[in-house]
Amino acid sequence: MKSMSKVVMPLVVLAVVFGLLRIYGAYQNEKKTALFMAAQASEAAKTAELEVAEDDAHGACVSAWLKYNNEEKKADVIRLEKGDIAYYREKERILGDKPTCSEPDTSLGAILDPAAFRHIEEEYNYWYLAALANRYASDRKLQTRHLLRLAWAKITGAAPDTPEEFGKFLAQSYPDIKAREWPGER
Repeated sequence: MKSMSKVVMPLVVLAVVFGLLRIYGAYQNEKKTALFMAAQASEAAKTAELEVAEDDAHGACVSAWLKYNNEEKKADVIRLEKGDIAYYREKERILGDKPTCSEPDTSLGAILDPAAFRHIEEEYNYWYLAALANRYASDRKLQTRHLLRLAWAKITGAAPDTPEEFGKFLAQSYPDIKAREWPGER
């Protein structure tokens, strides 16, 4: 009996040590994954931020051309009301205000294009996801909850969380960060 415990006890200690190392590794992986997700979201947010800046520049160009075209129409009215001399003076004045950017499409459909609003929302959503992931990277309590959910899913044979489900899990766990609905819940 004593010889059996001499063999079993070191195996049990070894199994416990390996089990604890696996748990430690799982926490490390959760932290690395969260930091990687935060970095990716930050990069995507920066890209969306550049697209928003391009949209703003395009909007400023459209606005400048609308103003210029409006001034040209006013000059045409002046020609009808006051004659050619007043018209040429007005044309000379507005030529200095001609926008330097190439003339964009100034139709109502082009002006109200929802792409600009989509870029703003994308930028916000990526910054939001980065904030959630950064908080999660240092939250051992929530990582424990998530690891237990993953273990339970593995035991029951359920499908693991998709990235969208994981994002919703983070959003529900940090309501203080949550300023708006999670995208797609509208």
